[in-house]
Amino acid sequence: MTKPYLRDFRAEATALLKTPGNWVVAGIETHLPWPKVDQVVTFGGRDFVMQAATESSEPSIAFNAQPYQLSLREAREQILRFASALAWRENSKIEVFSWVGGGLPHGVGKFRGIVIQDFFEPNGLPDTDNEIALCALAFYREGLSIGNPFFAFLSFYKTIATIHRKGAERGSWIKQALGKLHTDDAKKRIKELGHPDVDIGTYLYQEGRNAIAHAELESFINPDRVADHERIHKDIPVIQGLAAIAIEEGFSLYNRQRAKSILEGSVYGFRAALKPDQLDAVLSNAPIGENQQVDLPDRITLVARRGGSFFAFEAMAVSELHQADGGFLAFFTNADKTIQVCLGVDIREDELRTDLIEGLGVRVDRSSRAGVEREILMLKFQRCVLINGRVEVWDEEINQLIACTKPYIPVNVTVNYQWYEEQIAELEKLLATLS
Repeated sequence: MTKPYLRDFRAEATALLKTPGNWVVAGIETHLPWPKVDQVVTFGGRDFVMQAATESSEPSIAFNAQPYQLSLREAREQILRFASALAWRENSKIEVFSWVGGGLPHGVGKFRGIVIQDFFEPNGLPDTDNEIALCALAFYREGLSIGNPFFAFLSFYKTIATIHRKGAERGSWIKQALGKLHTDDAKKRIKELGHPDVDIGTYLYQEGRNAIAHAELESFINPDRVADHERIHKDIPVIQGLAAIAIEEGFSLYNRQRAKSILEGSVYGFRAALKPDQLDAVLSNAPIGENQQVDLPDRITLVARRGGSFFAFEAMAVSELHQADGGFLAFFTNADKTIQVCLGVDIREDELRTDLIEGLGVRVDRSSRAGVEREILMLKFQRCVLINGRVEVWDEEINQLIACTKPYIPVNVTVNYQWYEEQIAELEKLLATLS
């Protein structure tokens, strides 16, 4: 079975979309960059296909209910939950405008132009089976997607109310959470409302939530009153920010803007392997002692990844660990010692670093297929990282990412892509002659 981090999501999408079943397809209106090629994204243990827009159709989400023994209604709910997860992670509108179904998936709607990207990074989606969390994410997506500021305000308020259900407790929570708002628009609005006589939590409830929802009140929102539009529009960053904080604090779910993602360069798996005294020693540049073992995984896969392209050295292990300033130099080798990769593990700065020129080597053997294949893989791995890719370190036993570099940015050098193409072509030609 293919490891989850070595799946070719584009190739899988092509095959999956040709598979008969009970398909449900949701036509999407969105502001988040949509992949320009069909790709699979796994969410909640199920595979969804993000279908690219074409000249005749909008982007869409396709889901085959048959393998999961779900009804068509349940399949639609799964798509909506997936859409809410996408909206939360990207903090962007995603709205389902139509549904189609059948034995095979079909395009939906008429193409109107969207922002696209080469590949949608599937990591970091909020994967939870907590029904309250899922409901909060749904309200948050609704708030992002509704074009009407009054209904958007209500959706964000309902996000908070889903988590903080009692009015008095909700008011106290809002009061202490206001200081955690971080966007400029939210902080500016708080300052504008910061008169000593104004309780902002009460203001948001009475002049926002109640004034929008209840026309029988003395003070209510009039959709034709420009001043009401302007006021609520200014309040949206505050209520949206509070809704996001409520989700973060309530369920430890973080969107891309707020999370310090493992994909931004982190060594948390190495840090977690250190005992408290070992961690103290590393951070203070004191020796941890020759007899103290660092409990790292026995089998590791190193992956070079850029978008949908990746190359992997599997069945690697940490052969040497040399202390350096605030961290280690970690040497990874395979069982027959024909491949070695050196990575800098900076515990103090929480960063994984790589030198793909000096830090990657293979035993050259052009007399055997294994030797030539190994050299080709090394060149592809190296090229992938040098053109703004990253290196990931995976624990093979539990399929967990334990460290990752930031995307590689060459400094004062130019990557000769053609040289790599020529070298790989020459080796592949040689490979064809070997038995």
